[in-house]
Amino acid sequence: MRRLAAGALVALVAYRLRASYLKERAKIVRIADVPEPAADLLRRLGWTAHVEEHLESRIRPSARAAGDKPKHPLVLVPGIISCGLELWRPGACYGRGWFRERLWGGLGMARAAVKNISCWLDHISLNATTGLDRDGHEVRAALGWSGAEYFAPGYWLWAKILANAAEVGYDRSTMHMACYDWRLSFRNLERRDGYLSRLKAEVEVLARQRGEKAVVVGHSMGAALALFFFSWCEAGDPGWVDAHVHAFVSLGGSLLGAVGPLGAILSGEMKATAMLGKVNELIDSQMSFLNKTQQRDIYRSLGALGALLPKGGDAVWGGDVVTVRSRNRSDLECDVLFCEEGAENATAADDEALGVDAIRRGLAADLPRGASILDYDPAARRPRRTATGAGLWPWRARPRAAAAAERRLAAASENPLNAALPAAPKMTVYCLYGTGIDTERRYHYARRGPGRHAADLGTIDYERADSGVESGDGDGTVPLASLGYPCYGLWRDAALAPIYNPSNVRTVVREYPHDACPIWQDPRGGTKTSRHVEILGNYDVIRDILDVATGHEDTSDRVTSDLPNVSANITAGLRRVLGAGGS
Repeated sequence: MRRLAAGALVALVAYRLRASYLKERAKIVRIADVPEPAADLLRRLGWTAHVEEHLESRIRPSARAAGDKPKHPLVLVPGIISCGLELWRPGACYGRGWFRERLWGGLGMARAAVKNISCWLDHISLNATTGLDRDGHEVRAALGWSGAEYFAPGYWLWAKILANAAEVGYDRSTMHMACYDWRLSFRNLERRDGYLSRLKAEVEVLARQRGEKAVVVGHSMGAALALFFFSWCEAGDPGWVDAHVHAFVSLGGSLLGAVGPLGAILSGEMKATAMLGKVNELIDSQMSFLNKTQQRDIYRSLGALGALLPKGGDAVWGGDVVTVRSRNRSDLECDVLFCEEGAENATAADDEALGVDAIRRGLAADLPRGASILDYDPAARRPRRTATGAGLWPWRARPRAAAAAERRLAAASENPLNAALPAAPKMTVYCLYGTGIDTERRYHYARRGPGRHAADLGTIDYERADSGVESGDGDGTVPLASLGYPCYGLWRDAALAPIYNPSNVRTVVREYPHDACPIWQDPRGGTKTSRHVEILGNYDVIRDILDVATGHEDTSDRVTSDLPNVSANITAGLRRVLGAGGS
């Protein structure tokens, strides 16, 4: 009876509000706009706070932004798998009629996969050694706003940010979507497509036309690509970043990598929370006819995944990112990924723990020489002028100009732990990201037979109570350490900042605790969700980005997670490795 009475009361209130104030509804924006009789009724029922929260959630970010017109040009760098891919040279299994059809994203992707899933996989994967398209195929990124606005009809990516930016006056003359082929390593993006050169020219044009430096927003892997871009610019044109970039916004940026991609590269498995959530499950179902080794080899062919592997080694991630149990313990130490010195005679523990450093050595030995997925540097060390990347073409065999271009690429790095921030003291770096969501932090594998090859690592141990995946805080894809530590610790610490942030670039940390609405209200989580992809539609995030772009930024921190303790532990480990701070 109480439920019936409450339901009747709610219906009565709704009817009175609708019948009496329907004409005034458009004027009700905030709680103060509610007519007094209705406001009195809300107070008596104790619903004032709920209605106020509902009204606030309806205010678009563009209306809440402090600025009302563009100031700084906006340059948007999407994350991995966010940009559409088009068939420019279809293989025989598709034919000429598929020219410029979408291979990734949109309804074209569904058509291509349904027509011939083997053909689709053959086009989406790369040559594992060169890191480029396989012979006879050409796949290129879809450019422009449509390249990353929606993944599929109704499944928005950057659409909400674009719409709100347009409402404060941004258009094609003040905003650029820097789509790219997210399969390629960052160096191959420049070698094949001239991506870095084109992006540099685009930023220069926007800054010159507007008379203001640009705000670069990188989401997910796009944040790592932006850091690589800055490093590449400085290697050939010192001072460029300071002259052209007002702020860099890392939005859910995988600045120190993530643990999730390790599963894909080690065994062809990745927890479905990563990247596009349910879309991943659809892709996995389409790949179900492949065994785990075949799936793993497809992932390993994608050079870009190297940039997502954990950076900083055991000093950042600890020595047990992966643990392995085996039914044949006698030769586990030499069978998993590597053979430590003296391991042949060692007594095996119940579980073999592997850190990032050991996994990296094992991958380097297991992959083809020069594999593009190894074309990144995961170490934590003092920055240096040049770096040697795997897979680089020999300089002496190339013309002088090409050799200079290769040296410039070799000197660039996306890793904050071996490349200092640009000498741009007037720039501000923002780390904006979600928290409060379980995120892959450690994998447990089970080997069910003898073997002496990394492919025999086994599979994730789904028989465990945690299904073989331990989680920690993060945004559902990227762990907290990777999201926030660079801004909170690395670039601020008294001992580390002189090494990694010698120009004293200002950093800002802004966390957005996950607060999703019920799925029946919005399947994507609503305006306060902070999941890795859905944060692109978080109203508070969009407002903060627009505040930066319109010149009304708030540079105060907002930290609600355990980031201070996480940062303290990582800083202590890095100080030991680097010998900084007297440790």
